[in-house]
Amino acid sequence: MTSWDPIALEKSVQDSPYDNDAHNRLISCLRGRLQDNQPEVYEELEKARLLKLKFFVLSQSEINNWIEDIKRIEDHENQTKKMLDFYRIVISDYPVVRFWKPYLELQVHSKCSDDMIKQSFTDALLHTVHDYKDSDQIWHIVLEYFEKVEPFESALKLHLKRLSYPHRTLQQSFEEFSAFISRNDAPNYEKHVVTGNKLYSKSCKSQRYYDIHEIRLAKLNNPQLWIEYIGQVGKYSSDGGREVTTLFERAVAASITDNASSTSPWISLWLSFIYLIYDPKTNFTAIESILSKFVRVYPYSSKSYAEYIRNCPLFENGNQKFLVARDRFKKVDVMHSDNYDDWKILALSVLSYEISEARSGGEDEDNLDIVDILYEDATEFVEFATNANNDAFHTIEKLTISIFEELGDLENARIVVGKILQKFSDQSEVWLYSCEFEKRHGADPHTILKILESAVDNAVNLDWPERIIQEWLVAQQIYTGLDEYKASLLKANTAITLVNVKRLHNAKRRRDQDDEEEEIEQMKEVVKNEEDKMEEEEAHSKRQKLDIQTPDDNLEEKQDKTKNVETIGSHRNREKFTIRVSNLPQEITEKTLIEFFKECGQPKEIKIIQESDRPPQATVEFSNQQEVFAAITRDMKKIGENEVRVTQAETATVWVTNFPPGMTHEEIKEYFSGAGQIVGARFPSLKFNQNRRFCYIEYTGSEIAKQAVSKFNGQELNESGKVYHLVVKISRPEVKQDRRINAADEGREIFIQNLDFKKVSSNVLEELFAKFGEIEKVSLPAGKGNGQLNNGYGFVTFKSNVSANNAIQADGSKVEGRPIKVSIAQSVKQRGITTTNKNINTISILNLDDTVNSEQIKKFASKVGPVKSVDLHPGIGALVEYENVTDSGRASMVLSGEVFEGNIVEIGTTDDLKRKVVGAKANTKEKPKLMVPASVARRRKRVL
Repeated sequence: MTSWDPIALEKSVQDSPYDNDAHNRLISCLRGRLQDNQPEVYEELEKARLLKLKFFVLSQSEINNWIEDIKRIEDHENQTKKMLDFYRIVISDYPVVRFWKPYLELQVHSKCSDDMIKQSFTDALLHTVHDYKDSDQIWHIVLEYFEKVEPFESALKLHLKRLSYPHRTLQQSFEEFSAFISRNDAPNYEKHVVTGNKLYSKSCKSQRYYDIHEIRLAKLNNPQLWIEYIGQVGKYSSDGGREVTTLFERAVAASITDNASSTSPWISLWLSFIYLIYDPKTNFTAIESILSKFVRVYPYSSKSYAEYIRNCPLFENGNQKFLVARDRFKKVDVMHSDNYDDWKILALSVLSYEISEARSGGEDEDNLDIVDILYEDATEFVEFATNANNDAFHTIEKLTISIFEELGDLENARIVVGKILQKFSDQSEVWLYSCEFEKRHGADPHTILKILESAVDNAVNLDWPERIIQEWLVAQQIYTGLDEYKASLLKANTAITLVNVKRLHNAKRRRDQDDEEEEIEQMKEVVKNEEDKMEEEEAHSKRQKLDIQTPDDNLEEKQDKTKNVETIGSHRNREKFTIRVSNLPQEITEKTLIEFFKECGQPKEIKIIQESDRPPQATVEFSNQQEVFAAITRDMKKIGENEVRVTQAETATVWVTNFPPGMTHEEIKEYFSGAGQIVGARFPSLKFNQNRRFCYIEYTGSEIAKQAVSKFNGQELNESGKVYHLVVKISRPEVKQDRRINAADEGREIFIQNLDFKKVSSNVLEELFAKFGEIEKVSLPAGKGNGQLNNGYGFVTFKSNVSANNAIQADGSKVEGRPIKVSIAQSVKQRGITTTNKNINTISILNLDDTVNSEQIKKFASKVGPVKSVDLHPGIGALVEYENVTDSGRASMVLSGEVFEGNIVEIGTTDDLKRKVVGAKANTKEKPKLMVPASVARRRKRVL
């Protein structure tokens, strides 16, 4: 029993209604007082729960607790009434068979009125009749009731209606229909059965389409599988969207044990369903209730608020509801708690809504208020966006500038331009945007030249100095005289010289670093080879000694091996420094586990595994072995009422490679779940090596990992007629499984031909190509004697493939008197995907995870039409060239907003990707403050 003061806790809830923990403390306190069997305490508890339901949905443990508390009520009549009220409440959020069934049974057994029961039957069938898996449970209750109290014709109609819907027990339903006819109208048996058979046959044809998805879901409750299921059913939906709504509600109910974090994978399910019902063809009218529940389920996710606010104009009293949502997301501080890219979507929705309302209003007080709020949010959002520094497009800042321009407030617009120019002074596009802004507002040539000259003065720090210098020289040629233009040429030449010096210095530093890293890798390989040799010799020695060995020998052997392994490096070692915690309470959270292990060290990562038939488990990763040993001492300690087990989680992870390139992350996880429960999967970044194709699959125990190796190693998988043999091994983190491929595979290398054998050295090539981007190395095969410096050709490797593509401009230029040929170097092992040129057949796909490869993108984009080629920039985006121009046009409509490998993709032009690629990190400088309207300033003073 808790000693908390319920009055103080109730005040805490009133002061902070969006604080989930405050609600939980009050409810927990009141539950403790229920032991006194005081009816008034139950009423207080129910009031507290209903208050929380305004802001949050019930979790599975909360549902269980509520039922348990109702069963404590001694008055049977009152208990029944409270239970009916409870199910009515739960069904409003989770209208699924799991809760409809006990609700209907309770109504029938407690002899509620016929009108109430029949209305509940109607509502229950409306929500569950399309539940392929469990709808038969509702039909049984309804038919049993009607066959007892209603005429034959009414029950017959219900039997026929049941046969018209595909469901798992369709065969059994037809047999029950046949038996019903035999009992009640045998003379007309054949006529009724013919009618029923037509409906049954039609439903049978659809069953196999449902069975495919249901079988997959029975193996793995995964949001992506639900999304695919809903999307497939949505294509053929004929009941006003009821089929997809029923599936969606089933999926939501299947995820109610989720911890509702802003990074939950189940958010993608909500977004997929919401985008589906945006289609006018679905005729969906309950959009507000769905979006309200989205916020209550995920109150810390920017995405839930963004969708809600975007639709506020459609709601009754939409402006008031917008203000309530705005108040909530500010008080829970999603700006700082959620990731920037998601918050950006919310910020755009808020500013777009506010400027739209400001446009539509007049001079009334409400409209002036929304303008004040717009200025307040624009000020706050711009400050955060520039500090967050995660958006190469500067979307928030540019939208704010456009809003101020529309409001005629050029002073504040210019302040924002100055802010991003000062903070991101190393980005060429920002300088050009500043020029465009001033041109829009009538700036004279002198102002434009001054901005560009300031950029040229900063050329050594720019991401694309050649672009700025070229723009400045063009402007000088247009707006100034010959003498000024000659002076600008000299200044430009000096700037380029300084840029090239810096590039050469950086190239040398990178070469030195690469040499050092290569030396470390060679050392690791030597250590690994020595370990393998030592293990082999020890095993041979043991066999010769007939496995006779003392415990002390074994201990020394382990110590020697540990010492060798630990000298390999201090990189992250998930397998070695992870512990497993089992028998956890159902309501366990990351915060509780951090508190539980606070004396052991700060966990690097926590994963909670919810299983339907057993208590939750968790894996906790620490930084070193000492923290792991400390954590293991927490074994048999209690969290709540549960005595938890803490064990080391070594050898529970397998390393997998050589799966088909087009196999998606979800397909890989689903395939390997065939060995047992998966905790998670890790895929490598492809930023520096697009040919990497391996992953780590983490299981709930070492035995399952061993089973996975036994089951999957060597298995054959087919893709596009090619056979791939899986390689599956227990992960050994001390062994580097992947090697970096050569730069040609990444498109970062150029091939230069027709070089003068005796005059061109590597220094000549480095000086020539440094202006196109940072050089990683120059390779010049030695000549064959007679004073030859080269063999007529060479290679230059850049840091990025953008620089390599820029370097093609040198094709045909003369080096030491001879015209050279320059092209992108081809790898020895062709990738099979060519670099896509900018043309009308090409689109860019942005916001891709850096673990996605070209084949997966090709498979994704092929939903629109045949894909000719893919040019991937990992972690940034990809250029996709279609075979048909009509497909590239449709791609924007079909693919934009789609969820692909956990990200919502954006479709753009080739220029959009180019701007993203050349974006760079910004430096930090003092920023001017936005001017805030006096009314907002006064309001802030009143708050203070």
